[in-house]
Amino acid sequence: MSRAMTWVEAHPTEDLLAIGTEDGEVMLWGRGGVRQRLSHESFVVNVRWSPDGQRLVVAEQCGRLSLYDAGGGRRATIETGHETLYGTAFHGSGAWFVSGGVVGKARVWHVKDSFVEAYCIPAAKAPAVRAVGFAGDTLLLGFEDGYFEAWVDQGQDWVAGGEVFGSGPLASMAMHPQRDVVVFGGGRGSMAAVSTARWETVEIWRGEPPRPIAVNQIAFAPDGEHFVAACSDAAARLFRWCESVGSMLGTPFHHRSPQPEWAPSMIVSSACFDRARPRVYTAHFDGTVQVWDVSTWPRRVLTLRLDGASWELQTEDGRRERGSTTLWEELV
Repeated sequence: MSRAMTWVEAHPTEDLLAIGTEDGEVMLWGRGGVRQRLSHESFVVNVRWSPDGQRLVVAEQCGRLSLYDAGGGRRATIETGHETLYGTAFHGSGAWFVSGGVVGKARVWHVKDSFVEAYCIPAAKAPAVRAVGFAGDTLLLGFEDGYFEAWVDQGQDWVAGGEVFGSGPLASMAMHPQRDVVVFGGGRGSMAAVSTARWETVEIWRGEPPRPIAVNQIAFAPDGEHFVAACSDAAARLFRWCESVGSMLGTPFHHRSPQPEWAPSMIVSSACFDRARPRVYTAHFDGTVQVWDVSTWPRRVLTLRLDGASWELQTEDGRRERGSTTLWEELV
């Protein structure tokens, strides 16, 4: 059985992807194939490039953070104390990094050549923190019970908070790169855009509960005109910012005939935009990373399957190659 691909994130300035796996490996993939393999001990929750691309942080579900430099050299490893780690994010300056999980609520780290804890927001009996992020200097936390909180002045002042969805966890979040808006993703499929200036909901996208369509990640295009949501029903959704209905990247299992039973292999764990081209990359628990052309109507152009030390590329028209990146260079 193929190992799950748990995360994909595009480098901000280079043609390079960081791909996380369930067994702790992170692969740096670009033209020429796998450039580097970074080994860890447990499930990779997410992988974050700093805004300038000079640092890479790997977050493991066991609560460990590993910091790498631009050349892939490991600079530091730290135990966050979260017990189970769920969410991480860089501040826009790249100087701060936040982690959240089951224990300790949230911790903000100063990042340079190591991690130094700057401040934390503790709560002994608070629900698990499932998603974290920064809106400017405001720290945002999303909780297992579906509520969010906003903190300023290095965690000294609470400025906003409340319930986002009627039920289910708040599972993901992303900041609009041009507007004072954060989009929250729910554990049961819904999404909501909340103004970070007025702290009120400005848009909501309803899911289809009780099907298991958790919104595992939300990512914006660099210009903010589109965003993509990676969901647990074998598909991602691509949205134009001003529109309430998105385009499917894949076919949800509940739209298939005959309808199959849901399986973990249907999880789309992560999605991101290419830094410069109209491409979206999606990571899947079926062991693949898929490439989508979103220049007009979204269409899948290539599937990358990483298998041990080798890889296979397959186009939608059936062309295949193993151990070569000719198709990647042609289509991506």
